[in-house]
Amino acid sequence: MDKYIIAAGTLHRAGEKGSLMSIKGTVSGQEKKLLSPEGELVAKTDIHSEIAGGHGTDRVDRHTYVLTDDGGREHAAATPHYAAGSDPSNAGWPVCHMPRANHADVTLEGEPYDMVMHSGQDYSLYDRGHREVVHILHRGIMGGWTIEDETGLPPEDLCGLFVFCRYLERENEFMTV
Repeated sequence: MDKYIIAAGTLHRAGEKGSLMSIKGTVSGQEKKLLSPEGELVAKTDIHSEIAGGHGTDRVDRHTYVLTDDGGREHAAATPHYAAGSDPSNAGWPVCHMPRANHADVTLEGEPYDMVMHSGQDYSLYDRGHREVVHILHRGIMGGWTIEDETGLPPEDLCGLFVFCRYLERENEFMTV
């Protein structure tokens, strides 16, 4: 198993100082750029929506999180879903909070996976045999995140999955104007 740390937007192997990848936000929008240690664009993430222009839908299952390389080739995509009993088409819209989203169907390099948000600080990626292949866990008071990878994924895919986890967490935020 490979173990990594993400702290201050930088991915490195546990116990090593050298950066493998960094995550940088953009001035506006959801897009994140994944940069090499030399600062070159390797990949980026974004949220796509069924609504033209990418904005306007309030259902989480109409969003797709996408990881593309610098040439635009898709490496991964994830479609979030509501927690059991939270789908507003069945349960109605809650008055004081957003309907809870807690999992996503992920396709990574053509392979299907399930991403589960156990809490806002604990995520797992499972293969179709329901074997945990990636675990992302907040490090508490130390700050940052630990990533345990059973698959040998490249740094850009690990960072992309981390960003997908953060996107999923934001699905549960109450929108204010």
